[in-house]
Amino acid sequence: MTVEASLAVPLFLFFVVNVLSMLLFFHTFLSNLERLHQQGRQLSMAAYLAGDSGLIRDDMVQLIHPARVSPAVPVIGYPGTTIVSCCYMRAWTGYDVERRAEGDGGEETYVYITDGGTVYHTARSCTHLTLSIRLAGKEEIADLRNASGGRYRPCEKCGGDGSGIVYVTTEGDRYHNTIECSGLKRSVRCVPLSEAGGRAPCSRCAG
Repeated sequence: MTVEASLAVPLFLFFVVNVLSMLLFFHTFLSNLERLHQQGRQLSMAAYLAGDSGLIRDDMVQLIHPARVSPAVPVIGYPGTTIVSCCYMRAWTGYDVERRAEGDGGEETYVYITDGGTVYHTARSCTHLTLSIRLAGKEEIADLRNASGGRYRPCEKCGGDGSGIVYVTTEGDRYHNTIECSGLKRSVRCVPLSEAGGRAPCSRCAG
């Protein structure tokens, strides 16, 4: 091998490795971004039921997912980089019924109830009605704890398996594979107090 060839081959290989690494970085970024957009659309449609939570603030769905990416071929002194994908999407919140719930204009007071619930709520933002949902990497589940310090277990309804991203709630003890899981939903209705079915007032928002 000539001197020129001995110099050119390593440079060519170095160039190929860099190109492959850049393609890997872009592929990871675009894959994560597409996944976030799909989840963002699902969350935006469920926003009216979810209310403000860790993922929905001021009628905006905010999803952020960091991913650690290493080069296609290990390079000494360069362990990799973190690629952050973000998605911001306006939530579908419907119309505002808070004024009706406050009983403005001398009309009967309206309250919020859930199917199977035993109490009525005077505020749609009551924490009993609003689940604080957030995204987590499945590899993080073993180290995560809920508000009570408990561990998260797979949801019996959706299985809690599938993609590398799962959904957890601050107060819950299950992780979910899809935002559409019934374990993450609350069927909330705004009704006149006279139709609350004998439910007691909520100790948090109506006590």
